[in-house]
Amino acid sequence: MKLVVGLVALAGAIAALVALTGSGHRARPDGPARPPAASVAAGAAPGPAMAVSDAAARVARLAGRQDPAAASELIDLYGKLASNPSALDVRKAAFHALLSQSDVRVGLAAALTAIAADPAPRAQDPMWPYVVQEIGGQWNGLTIQHGRDLALIEERPKARDVLIESLAQVPPGRLSETQRASLAADLIDLYPRLRAEQRPAVDRELVALGGTDLVEILGRRGLAEDNYLKGAIEERRAQEATRAALGVQAPAR
Repeated sequence: MKLVVGLVALAGAIAALVALTGSGHRARPDGPARPPAASVAAGAAPGPAMAVSDAAARVARLAGRQDPAAASELIDLYGKLASNPSALDVRKAAFHALLSQSDVRVGLAAALTAIAADPAPRAQDPMWPYVVQEIGGQWNGLTIQHGRDLALIEERPKARDVLIESLAQVPPGRLSETQRASLAADLIDLYPRLRAEQRPAVDRELVALGGTDLVEILGRRGLAEDNYLKGAIEERRAQEATRAALGVQAPAR
């Protein structure tokens, strides 16, 4: 009997507690109000933002280091943030930090590894214009040979594409006459394997490197049939004709 009475009393106490707290929706007198489920769901949004903030702080800490462990962590961050559109600036910072290694060969190897590991197709990669520009900025008279070698031996599709397109960004004035001729020859060799979207930039670079003197070479290889290339050649011819008519000397290439 005592047990039954005790159970009844306990049930009454629980019922009174539920009534007092409004079925659990009222604030406890000794603590903050419990947000409704909708508020909790809405509050989940800052999660990725906080992750981006943490990643930005990590990139900032790693940026000044020149060791393999730091490069490995930057590559990892670059890949992990690929699915987060709000992390674009952090990914750019990580990529720039990779290329800032004191040994340009080490920085390029790390940067190419990061690009190759990103599963996003080239056409859907929001980082693509940036990485092409950043790697293109590495090429000059001292580094162009290394860049040409990498483009010819690289087998990873995205890494190979970024190398080719970055070489098509090199201002001819950075290179010697011999280097310009060598780069033009490499781009001509690579030309048949280029996709349509890659050809406009390569066309412009070929004409910039070789001028109208390159037309005969391109024609013999059957490349001048390409509309993009023909347009670039015609534009260069028109520029040279205008300079000749005005008696203006063409700038050194």
